[in-house]
Amino acid sequence: MRLARLGARTCFFTLKNRLDIKPFKYILAAILALACCSSVMARDRIFGLDWQSAPAQLRARGIQLSQQKTKGRLTMYLARSLPVNLSDADSYLLIFDKDAGLVKILMVGKGIVADSD
Repeated sequence: MRLARLGARTCFFTLKNRLDIKPFKYILAAILALACCSSVMARDRIFGLDWQSAPAQLRARGIQLSQQKTKGRLTMYLARSLPVNLSDADSYLLIFDKDAGLVKILMVGKGIVADSD
């Protein structure tokens, strides 16, 4: 009781002021969510490629790209090899946005060979 009375005068976290802290909880949760998302996006490098890279940047890294199709803002390229390859991959389709750069990667797998019994 004595701590509660003492805290009511000096502490921000009292029962009377409990409603005042709610907006801060939501603001803190939003800040943490944004921080987590941005740190994941910053380090996320699938197949060794950086999101938002331009085709010219990938060609400068030695990746051979052949343009397949353009539709509106999107351009699709085919690559047989990337910096980090999977053994089951035959090729990769890379989709680039005109302004945003690399936005999607599709892996085309090798055909499945049946086991002979």
